[in-house]
Amino acid sequence: MSKLITDSDYTHALERYSRLRKKETLSFEERDELVQLFESIKRYESSDNVSPVDPIKLIELVMEEKGLKRRDLEPLIGTRGNVSEVMNKVKPLSLPMMRRLSAELDIPIQLLTPEYDLKKKDNLEFTQSLIKTIFERQYLSTKDSLERFCKGAPDKLEDYIKKSLGLRTEPALLRTSLHYQSEHKRTNKKMDVAALLLWQARVTELASNITTLNQYIPERLNKSNIKEIAQLSRFDNGPQMAREELSRYGIKLVICKHLPKTYLDGAVLPDKNGSPIIALTLRYDRIDNFWHVLLHELSHVVAHFETNSKVFVDDLDSKDSSDIEREADMLALEAVMTDEQWDSYFPFMHSQESVTSIAGQLKISPALVAGRYRKEVGDFKKFNRLIGNKMIRKLFEEYEHY
Repeated sequence: MSKLITDSDYTHALERYSRLRKKETLSFEERDELVQLFESIKRYESSDNVSPVDPIKLIELVMEEKGLKRRDLEPLIGTRGNVSEVMNKVKPLSLPMMRRLSAELDIPIQLLTPEYDLKKKDNLEFTQSLIKTIFERQYLSTKDSLERFCKGAPDKLEDYIKKSLGLRTEPALLRTSLHYQSEHKRTNKKMDVAALLLWQARVTELASNITTLNQYIPERLNKSNIKEIAQLSRFDNGPQMAREELSRYGIKLVICKHLPKTYLDGAVLPDKNGSPIIALTLRYDRIDNFWHVLLHELSHVVAHFETNSKVFVDDLDSKDSSDIEREADMLALEAVMTDEQWDSYFPFMHSQESVTSIAGQLKISPALVAGRYRKEVGDFKKFNRLIGNKMIRKLFEEYEHY
């Protein structure tokens, strides 16, 4: 038996020693090997440079050798959630788990007992379903299979977030940084923090490939510009015209699908130069919703955004809102139709023809008038043919890719 040089050599030697000890009969060669293994292990353990073996890394190594997947650990560790938490070092191995793992995976139990650092509660938690989605949407360029990608995914994804968003490097500060950045968060649902950060990182990355027609100068934007953008809605290619018009003001428009458990419609966040990015998820594929979200986010830029500003993330289905969100709602509505105009026109909104006529007078898409009517009245079956269902995503080729 050669001298044990590394922890890996030591681990393999212990595994082999354990397997030989369990055999009922040994050949002459195996008995000789057993003696040599015992002596090599004792020498290695008596040296001063031995570091404890990481039990989780050891389990992963044995799984790889045996061709096992995480679901194969469920009879030994518990539910899929338990397996995920143990293997991601959120929960420690219990003694019963160690015994079952030792027996079934042929790992000497003494290799599973060393203590190891658990992840702090503030660390991001990347679920398997989230990692799979990130892999499928190719957030990170990789030639790995999904199974191989999943193994090192948490570290890679944290690095991706820090690189894209410029957050401080300590993983424990990532969630704190998010709370600081996303102080203006509109949702009444429980957000997946890791997914939200990954989405923001992706938006920032996509925005870095966009060059605006002019530099962003806050003083050039005011409430009248929101109305001008709203009036582009009357054109069939209004969304593309809006993107170009925003570019003239130094604002980047990014289309990026929301990730599961983020419940996002849109957001405003700074690019690497501190200029605003308006990001839309197109969660609802309707003309009225596209313009409602775009105008809401543009209102944030006009009224609330400062260079290197905080992030504004919006689930516009949410009824919970701050003063800032209510102001953005008001500005977006006023850009389409003032309250006085609404009160004046409302009695005549009894047919598709009347709604189309009113929209023509306001120089906006009938979808915007129909959308406001449906929301104000609470009748979401009314004017179905006017809201432009399934008319937006097809205008943005990148939607399917990002």
